[in-house]
Amino acid sequence: MHIQVDKRQELTWALIRLILGFLQIMGAVASLLLLVETGVNTVSLASVVVTGLLTTLSVLLFGSRTPRWSHTQSQRKGWYG
Repeated sequence: MHIQVDKRQELTWALIRLILGFLQIMGAVASLLLLVETGVNTVSLASVVVTGLLTTLSVLLFGSRTPRWSHTQSQRKGWYG
């Protein structure tokens, strides 16, 4: 039962991360289009601010989390070293 709870919690956080990422992408596109089409005005700046807040929230929530597979990835060496 404990494994099922962990799996469900992991899936919930993955879904939150996916939704935040989607909202960031859509916010960036909307902000860019608004800035290009309408110039700097209240609506376009509000869109930029909301997108920035979503990005900040995402970094605060997931910036320090390391995926379970990261320990194997850190042992691999890339072309740079």
